[in-house]
Formats: sequence, C-alpha cells, structure tokens
Amino acid sequence: MSLRHVPLEQIDQSQLQRLIDEPVSESRDIEYKRDTYGNADKDHGEYLADISSFGNTAGGEIIIGMTEQAGVPTGFSPLQIDADKEVLRLQNIALSGMQPRIFGLAVHAVPIAGGGSVLVVRIPRSYNLPHRIVSAGVGSSSVLCEIIGRKIRTQRR
Repeated sequence: MSLRHVPLEQIDQSQLQRLIDEPVSESRDIEYKRDTYGNADKDHGEYLADISSFGNTAGGEIIIGMTEQAGVPTGFSPLQIDADKEVLRLQNIALSGMQPRIFGLAVHAVPIAGGGSVLVVRIPRSYNLPHRIVSAGVGSSSVLCEIIGRKIRTQRR
C-alpha cells in the first residue's frame, strides 16, 4: 500500500493509520520521521538531501509525525506546532535551497484526533535532473552538493 495514488489534499488520518496497520515499511519511496526538521543548517541540509534523493529517483513521500522501528511505522507522534507555518517553512527551504527546483513538491498537514498534525511531504519524480543542494542554511552557501540517488557529492566553491 502506498499513498501515491491518493490526491495529497485527500489524505486523512485513516489512510495514515493503514500505513501502520498493514504495515508499510520504509522503502525507496516512503520515509517516516518522528520529528520535523530543525532550524540548524545541518537540519536544512538533511531535509534537502532527503527531498532531492526522492526527486532524483522515482519520487516518494516523507511522513513527518510518525514513529517507526526498524523502518516499520508504529504509531503517530503528532506535531504540536502551527501546521500551516511548518508547511510554509518546509516549502520555502525546498524553494531556496535546491537547484533546479522540484516542480510539484507539496506539503500537506493531516489533523490527528486528539490534537496535532502529521505532515506529508510529496516529492514527485523529476525529469529535470540532477537536483543539488545550493544552500543548506545561512552559513553553508559555499558548498554545492549534488544528490544522485542516496549518494552525496560535495564540491567546495
């Protein structure tokens, strides 16, 4: 089971629960994160590496706010933050930190009963390859990283 066939804005808690119940392990096209990406340069770099890896291959989804053990989802860990602000922040990091941009990348907040949200980052397969990190934050603009699959090639400018 995958969420890729479901329009992003139609993903709800019940569909996320199916990922746990079936269970759908992390794979080439899905990854689970308990917490959102932080604000440090290294956190931005991790996010950009994750999304460019998906864009440079078959595309995929990052589910933020789900716990996992050995790549198998085990439950929800809803983000207790302003979901709209976090969606905007993640979109802005992707827009400003990568070249070329991944057309169609989108982030959707799924409300969870009991409070909080799980974020679904959908990264389409890109045909404008390769995507590379040009800025992983304020202090790292002098490093160019090219992401091909899950390997990173770094070049100092």
